[in-house]
Amino acid sequence: MGPLVALCQSLAMLHLPLVALGGCVEVTNFSFVNRCSADVILKDWNVVVPTNTSQQVMELRTSGLQRISWRYVDGPWDTDFIELNGDWKGVGTPFCGHPNFASWAGFSMSSRYEALLPGEEGGERFACADPGAELTFSISSCPSAPTSRYYCDFFATQASIRNCSSGFAIYMQERSWALNPDGSRSRTYNATRNIINYWCAPESSNWLGWGVGSFIDCTQRGAPIHLRVTTCID
Repeated sequence: MGPLVALCQSLAMLHLPLVALGGCVEVTNFSFVNRCSADVILKDWNVVVPTNTSQQVMELRTSGLQRISWRYVDGPWDTDFIELNGDWKGVGTPFCGHPNFASWAGFSMSSRYEALLPGEEGGERFACADPGAELTFSISSCPSAPTSRYYCDFFATQASIRNCSSGFAIYMQERSWALNPDGSRSRTYNATRNIINYWCAPESSNWLGWGVGSFIDCTQRGAPIHLRVTTCID
């Protein structure tokens, strides 16, 4: 048993989150899968992914390095995104961050991100102990209203995001899932106890001290990964 696995197991038994450790991984390929009924544009790469297709994104970008952001080509105009918590230009450059969602402003679609073992198309296996996350949002269950920004706009303010028991926060929490290497989903990773989304601000009086982030085991191992993002997963 490696030292990181032992640490993860110890923290899990104590119900404590695992803090981010150092390390980077090589992303051998970055695929963006659009299952939506409309075309999606991958911001900063300026790559359009047509409906019901998958795109291998090999180009490097020069802006927006701490997020992977996307939206429908024809709007709404604000992006859904993954926070990378570190700069990443694209395939062939070091990936050192520990990603999470941050959907407090709203959303336009459901989505998932995964760290997979490279070279296993059709029989993919997860690459590490905290290998991804998904948001099972839907327009039909939206607790708010559509705007030009999002199909489901939470109308976030500095005050509203500091309430972890608000209707919007509970909606996000109930639909935010950590993906475990055995294929199961849970509110927190089995290995690290971290959550994968900011449904309210850490400054909130009822923030429960959650650790937030994924790929901690991935970056500590330093093994190559296939990074895959999928939209409209339901």
